[in-house]
Amino acid sequence: MHFLLRSTNRKYNEKTTVHNFLNMTLLLFIASYVTIGRWVGIFSSGASSVFAYIEQSVSIPVLLYSLCIALVPYGYKHLQLHRIRTENSYQLTPAAEKLLLKYRSYRGNIYYALLELTEELHGPMKNAFNVFVSALQAKGQKNIEEAAELFYYQIQTSWARQLGIQIMKAAKDGKQIGKALARIHEDMKDVSQLIEKAKSENLETIQMGYLPIVMLPVSIWGNEYLSGGAVLHYYLNDPIGVKYLLFTVIVCVVSFFTAVILRKPKNEV
Repeated sequence: MHFLLRSTNRKYNEKTTVHNFLNMTLLLFIASYVTIGRWVGIFSSGASSVFAYIEQSVSIPVLLYSLCIALVPYGYKHLQLHRIRTENSYQLTPAAEKLLLKYRSYRGNIYYALLELTEELHGPMKNAFNVFVSALQAKGQKNIEEAAELFYYQIQTSWARQLGIQIMKAAKDGKQIGKALARIHEDMKDVSQLIEKAKSENLETIQMGYLPIVMLPVSIWGNEYLSGGAVLHYYLNDPIGVKYLLFTVIVCVVSFFTAVILRKPKNEV
């Protein structure tokens, strides 16, 4: 959770950000349960005792629907993380080339090479390399190790792992990593063309994931027109109809997010 929010939030506070996010998730779950529960009528006042009322007010389907709604912010953060990782995976090769050139120009001084590199980069790639700059400024081995893990987390490719390890060696032990950087960069360039091929092959299948979220309102409108208004009344007023509608919406949203995630395959180099 710490790495997830640190990677996706513009502003991050170690003491409050995670705590606030968990509180928001809990409040969203409670609000969803109360709203859906009233909608389907589980809070009706026909119970003979307090225990009977509590038993009547506990509904497994409503709990599951509320949990799905409460996890939407968490899912959205993972969607953000996926987009960050995808963008970084394509930007890593040119960034590694720039790092190699600057490392050579500064005669093996990794701090100044990273500092100048981050000034030229933009977006998520800038943030990924900037964690090393912040760690070097803090001057602690634990900070360097955490920076290497966070760097890998924001890209999550095998070459990001290797590049992070090499930067960590240079920062912690003062090792010369020029040859290792050159080898990693060459290997990354050699396999980049394979990703473009995989991307074109999967595009048609991925586009089908957008279909349910488009067809759902169209089908409801069509059935509403043919039934003379009975379908929408069933979905919004009948407890079973409400549950079917919620389940269908959740399936459509999951399908949509899956299509968005797979729309552009990550450059696994």
